[in-house]
Amino acid sequence: MTFMNPTLKARATSEKRIDGPGVWSQAFRVYHSVFSYFKPQRSAELIQHKHNIMGAAKSFPWVNVYSYDKKFRRHMQKYPERKWGKLHQNLYLAELNKKHEKKQLGGNEAGLPRNKIPCRRFNGKNDCPFNEKCFYNHRCSVCGQRGHGASTCWKKINKDNKNKNKREQGNLPARTAVSNNNA
Repeated sequence: MTFMNPTLKARATSEKRIDGPGVWSQAFRVYHSVFSYFKPQRSAELIQHKHNIMGAAKSFPWVNVYSYDKKFRRHMQKYPERKWGKLHQNLYLAELNKKHEKKQLGGNEAGLPRNKIPCRRFNGKNDCPFNEKCFYNHRCSVCGQRGHGASTCWKKINKDNKNKNKREQGNLPARTAVSNNNA
């Protein structure tokens, strides 16, 4: 709900976009708790469905996995006696193998599975808090080796030092700050 000035009118905001497994998992947790309140005997089926989706997200682009999940949930509305934990094989194969024109999440234009994309947190200055449970690849984005991220990669440090030396010797233009002075 958003409040607008000056008369404080309430209007609905757009729903939160499910742009990755983490957001999906949070939303599904809410759905699971509501569903289980009314049908506690089917709770285990929903947990299996969550495992199915999270497992697929490790090997396929999220846009495909989420498309399968949405279509599977619509199918479950039509056929409520069907078990949640059982994959709908035809739908699963059709959706996960689709080529999507949309840009994938995390700059993944090639449509690579998430576990093939370098983890930005691991390669940044801060460590990734997810460690082995992270959906992204924990390899250096500079040299491709395991054990260190780009911020501590010797290849990157050597390149940065060479550029610094060239700049000091006058072979590269110096980095200049942009000013707003009209002088």
